Amino acid sequence: MTDPMRSEADALHAAAHAALAARHVVVCSHVDPDGDAVGSVLALVHALDSAGVRADAVLASGDRAPVTYAFLPGAERFIRAAEVDGRPDCVFALDAPNPVRLGEAAAFLEGSSTVVIDHHPDNERFGQVSVVDPDAPSTSALIWELLPALGVEPDQAVLDCVFCGLMTDTGRFSFDNATPRAFRLAAELAEAGARTAWVYRNVYERRSHAALLLVSRAMDRLTFANGGAVAYSWIGDDDLRETGALPEETEDLIDAIRVVAGPEVVVLFKSAPGRVKGSLRAKDGTDVGAVARALGGGGHRAAAGFTIDGSLDDALDAVLPLLPTRS
Repeated sequence: MTDPMRSEADALHAAAHAALAARHVVVCSHVDPDGDAVGSVLALVHALDSAGVRADAVLASGDRAPVTYAFLPGAERFIRAAEVDGRPDCVFALDAPNPVRLGEAAAFLEGSSTVVIDHHPDNERFGQVSVVDPDAPSTSALIWELLPALGVEPDQAVLDCVFCGLMTDTGRFSFDNATPRAFRLAAELAEAGARTAWVYRNVYERRSHAALLLVSRAMDRLTFANGGAVAYSWIGDDDLRETGALPEETEDLIDAIRVVAGPEVVVLFKSAPGRVKGSLRAKDGTDVGAVARALGGGGHRAAAGFTIDGSLDDALDAVLPLLPTRS
């Protein structure tokens, strides 16, 4: 019987070997990157710098780091796939369960050695090396575990970026993945010098007035369904134009809904012409990841997302029957 701890350690060493043997590494994550995606990519790029490996931080979508995470050390290093100079011989795909989620960066997979590092349970293990641990609280936690195999001591940039990924993907240590493992890592990072309060303030206490206007609109539209088991709200492109908010400032909007008492699941819909993105959060152990996968999306048991072609009504008709109902 295979020892899972041994196999993960072997995978980490294989990932480190692939990086150290490469002449040029591209590090990328998923489209519409969140705190774990940005933090993981930057943490690994900084670590590869220390190891003497040429590495580019590449965006899957957009042309800059999301404004929420632009404070992180190295955020200015993000470039689009078209701006990469030369062909990499190794690609690190982080926090992305499948190649489609890599967006523009997926073009680098062909002809390059691919290392996948992720904690999504539905990861397709599409790399020659895959470090996939659904029990990890964040992908940045796996980057932290990779450092000894790289022979790298974490500097300030690595510490801050890893903590950002951990803090945001555990919902400020409030989600079900805020396990003892997550708290042990947080303590280890703090003891090593991570600027935990500084990272928190920059992510959660530096919101624009436009972003707060979006919160107000989402709360005004809060609607209960399925006998009160579900609460949902929505925003659209018109809301972004009218408030002046940036698309990435919607990332944590669902957390404003999640605080409401009563429902077992909360949903935030982001509508655009012909397409609706849905974000799901569970409050009672419902597996919203399975719901998202049934709709062609994915994610974790307590936090997941999906995209549906059509209108808001189409999205409601598709997702509400899959969610808990009270009589």
